[in-house]
Amino acid sequence: MPMLSLDDILPNTVAAQDVFENNQAKMPLIRKGAIITAEYLYGLRRRGISEMHVKEAIVTGGSGFDASGLKKRDTSLSGMPFEKSPAAILPKAKKDIIKAQRDMHLAIGGRDKGAIEQAIDRMEEIISGIVEHMAETPNTPFNIASVQNDQEFMYHHNLSVAVIAIAISQGMGLSSHDQIQIGTCAVLHDMGKLMLSAEIQLKVPPYTEEEEAEVRTHAEIGYDSLKMWGILTEDQREAIRYHHERLDGSGYPQGLRINDIPLWAKIIAVADVYEAMTNARPPAKSASPTATLEHLLMHVGIHFDKAVVQSLYNKIEFYPMGSFVMLSNEQFALVTLTKRTLRPVVRILSTNTEVELADPKNANIKIDRVVSYREAIRRKR
Repeated sequence: MPMLSLDDILPNTVAAQDVFENNQAKMPLIRKGAIITAEYLYGLRRRGISEMHVKEAIVTGGSGFDASGLKKRDTSLSGMPFEKSPAAILPKAKKDIIKAQRDMHLAIGGRDKGAIEQAIDRMEEIISGIVEHMAETPNTPFNIASVQNDQEFMYHHNLSVAVIAIAISQGMGLSSHDQIQIGTCAVLHDMGKLMLSAEIQLKVPPYTEEEEAEVRTHAEIGYDSLKMWGILTEDQREAIRYHHERLDGSGYPQGLRINDIPLWAKIIAVADVYEAMTNARPPAKSASPTATLEHLLMHVGIHFDKAVVQSLYNKIEFYPMGSFVMLSNEQFALVTLTKRTLRPVVRILSTNTEVELADPKNANIKIDRVVSYREAIRRKR
């Protein structure tokens, strides 16, 4: 049975082994065979436990999260294969880089240059470990969905953009040194937003025309601040400054065109758009990886560099195993085999039947969007 990070375990999964608080504990916190509720997951995290052995998903009656319905198992998911694609990064790296971003945010608020520099140095150290970890499986597409999260949105967005940018850089054959440099400036690409007014930072789009104009200053603010503090290389600072530039000159802040835009900025631009579209800030609805890729391809040579988009296509696992999706026929399904494609093998939740979307006979069925476990179980048909 797989050992999974708690971040990758869904409520109502079954414990495959007893879970102990530490090696000396005689009584388990959770016994083998117990159904893991959201409350259990929360409690385990509070006790410092980050992973556990699990087996198949079993869904309770009602919403799927009601502890009083634990005996009302839903046989449409009982025994369903529940393999999950491995995450692009290790849980500890994810936790550490989120903390480093929080530390930097606090340091910016306190105008503490030393603490800002220390937090950024820590981020670069973590990014170096992420690059090393991702290099262990150079021929395997990366599961970015495991990094994405709508909690503490900005921090997770920055981390996801960094991981995607590293994957793209790896696919383009850039050196490990360059991947670390790109990953570091990618996780910092929106740091200028931390220096905008509190009203703008807290507001959920859409913005007014005046607010949009303020938001567009974030790239220059991030660049100017890093340059003033003497942090990062000039190449990294320019990648942060120009990540909203577009090949046709329609971007900002300077309206640069094709060859005037640094490669690192082109990479972060694609990573940023892919992450923002597939993991939209609530209450906006996220687009499917398919729709997002179609958007990127439609704008190749206009907004985005062809080689960068091609590398994204080669290196990202668009529908990882274990993902829940809604199909164009309004059925909910679980991805059971990715096949490194936009048309994976899925299992319909309502019938427990397998559908290979790549089969020509299923050409009229497509993935409409990725959904949460909660939505899939509540609305399965």
